[in-house]
Amino acid sequence: MGQIYKTSYTFDDIIGGDNGLKESVKLSKKAAHSNLNILIQGESGTGKELFAYAIHHESPRSDYPFVPVNCAAIPISLLETKSAV
Repeated sequence: MGQIYKTSYTFDDIIGGDNGLKESVKLSKKAAHSNLNILIQGESGTGKELFAYAIHHESPRSDYPFVPVNCAAIPISLLETKSAV
């Protein structure tokens, strides 16, 4: 499903002057310091994975592995499976 990585991208790697991008970075930094699961959605090529790496890097869990998961590659039948975890 994914590979384990040590994050190397930070919010400094996200460049742009658009107000929407600045607001996304601000919100992402806030999310990085929460204990919530985060789902990043958007069109192809919009930098979702870069944001994911930056959020992980900024989080208290940055010393732990980062495992990116492409949800689009998971069969719907597997997503609907309920398990006792």
